[in-house]
Amino acid sequence: MKKTSQILIAMVLLFSNAFYGQAQHTITLNVDTANLTKDNVTSESITHFSVSDTQIIDVASPAENFTIIVADGATIIWEGVSISPGDDTVEIFMIKWEKGPKIFGPNDLEGNGNVQGVVNGNTPNEPFKYQILFKVNGSGQMYQIDPKIKVGS
Repeated sequence: MKKTSQILIAMVLLFSNAFYGQAQHTITLNVDTANLTKDNVTSESITHFSVSDTQIIDVASPAENFTIIVADGATIIWEGVSISPGDDTVEIFMIKWEKGPKIFGPNDLEGNGNVQGVVNGNTPNEPFKYQILFKVNGSGQMYQIDPKIKVGS
């Protein structure tokens, strides 16, 4: 009986860890494309983040102070949207490692409008600092913002 209980407990822990580690989080970069310039890209009135099902540590201004906590093994999807009237698009082209622990395999994650990565590593004391490189309407000026990710709890 004791062995059966131990097996059940191990299965529950294994299942819950697998479920928690397989979480998917979408980070949306919201951009006031009508008023965006190279000089004001980090202003809270021009850019801010929103997320789904993620613990947010800091949403203070500027946007580069934005920090989230995710589980090891989680999938993160970055997407951009315009919050201005009209048909502008915000395309994220790259997530680029800047400093701190490397929680993705390669230093740079590339995409074509959206970028996706799977977290592989914990950051108990130091967050993963990265750059989001994006363009408006797919051409012209490349903009960047430098938020952070912590892995663990």
